[in-house]
Amino acid sequence: MAQGHALSVLTRAYLLTNDTRFVKAAKKSLNLFNLLAKDGGVKNQLFGFDWYEEYPTTPGSFVLNGFMYSLIGLYDFSTIKDFGNESKVLFENGLNSLRTFLPLYDTGSGSVYDLRHLGLKSSPNIARWDYHAVHIYLLKWLHTITNDPFFNEIADRWIGYAQGKKAKHN
Repeated sequence: MAQGHALSVLTRAYLLTNDTRFVKAAKKSLNLFNLLAKDGGVKNQLFGFDWYEEYPTTPGSFVLNGFMYSLIGLYDFSTIKDFGNESKVLFENGLNSLRTFLPLYDTGSGSVYDLRHLGLKSSPNIARWDYHAVHIYLLKWLHTITNDPFFNEIADRWIGYAQGKKAKHN
């Protein structure tokens, strides 16, 4: 999450000043997205898919909002012509992971904060409503920048959960 915010800030600083020191710092931070958490980076993998951790631990916790903030930072940096190629690849890999695992965060009446229950064999960490709202906001933002209807559909369903609706059941 912090790395995503930093990339967004460095991108905006460069766009305002044209000072390439901000680009150099952003490029240097991309190394963290390529290193596994156990090696000092922010990346973990789940079933072979990359996940950028808010809390880079082993085993991974796979926090949803932190991952989406990372994606937004990667997207921001990828928009800088001639500098953002690696960031674009990391962003696209992350989107693929999010599309794959987002259904695992859906409880049918809300969302879970993370997926640590998969690795730790514990009960799910249900997201508080404020985190659920952040999940919705970030999904709407990702829909805006990707135009992928999948993110909007999930966000709209999760808005329904916040209004008392539940997923269909048998």
